[in-house]
Amino acid sequence: MDKNLAKVVMYLMLCLLVGSVIGEGTQILFLKNKNANIKKEIKDKENHNRLLKAELLLLKNDERYISILARKNLGMIRHGEKIYRFNN
Repeated sequence: MDKNLAKVVMYLMLCLLVGSVIGEGTQILFLKNKNANIKKEIKDKENHNRLLKAELLLLKNDERYISILARKNLGMIRHGEKIYRFNN
């Protein structure tokens, strides 16, 4: 009877060990995936930041760019310009 009990205890310990290893492996894969997603997000934010810095330079130094934005976003027109509207 003692040998059977020892076998059961060893089997339970082995199951516990295997379960622990599988759980750790799953968590490692999850964290690696999360890390890759965060790195991609950082890269996207850096690219967006670079575009914003370029736009800031244009806003500070280029009056034509400001004129283009005013025409596009605010519907402004230049002096002497005529606007034609077509109804569809």
